[in-house]
Amino acid sequence: MKMFKLTALKYQYQRLFFLMTFSINSAAVIELQPHILEIKNEENFFEVINKSPHVEYVLVELYYLNNPGVLEESLTPIGLINSPLLYAAPLKFTLGPQQVGKIYLKTLKTPEKEQLYRLAVIPKTSMKLRSSEMNAVLSVKLSYMGLIRHLPKKMKPDWKHRCTTNGVELKNTGNIRLSWTDIQNGNQKVRLNNIHLYPDQIHFISASDQKNISLKGKVNHENFYLFCKNKDSL
Repeated sequence: MKMFKLTALKYQYQRLFFLMTFSINSAAVIELQPHILEIKNEENFFEVINKSPHVEYVLVELYYLNNPGVLEESLTPIGLINSPLLYAAPLKFTLGPQQVGKIYLKTLKTPEKEQLYRLAVIPKTSMKLRSSEMNAVLSVKLSYMGLIRHLPKKMKPDWKHRCTTNGVELKNTGNIRLSWTDIQNGNQKVRLNNIHLYPDQIHFISASDQKNISLKGKVNHENFYLFCKNKDSL
């Protein structure tokens, strides 16, 4: 899918948004469940729980995640996408103390490859941050970000590897996320960190100090083994 870019103004708002979110996490009054939502059919929902003794007015924002798996996330507000495949409702509501509300995620079209989104839940209590370009109203209590995995109707996990002169390249050629776990380098008998790749993503494992390379472990809970002889390409 085409990658959408934030304007400079939106990007500045986004950076302020995240700074506020993580600096005030300990003051959370809103709980979002589940933390990760997998969408496999037309309608799914998050539950929002008001943990405070006060009435909370809640705002909801949905973002498309441009670069899944990257620590510094790039997000595009769903309102900036011409033909979104997913939308959230309602975008604002009121919760009494200990009251539970629902945010519904409705599918307009099923993606060909897995897509990821962030759902922001923002309580009413806020403060204004002034800059040279805009006034942003941000929560001083919490802006909780849930993760949404929008999955294709027919999931096709697949991958391939390529031996190079100094290591092994893994590529996700399927249409859903793949996780390599319990990875062991057969020559060094040490376990490597887990690897998570979304469709079309590539990960390189360096092995420049080895003549032959052999790796084994699991991909989405299924055993795998690969071997590269004399660093020749396969």
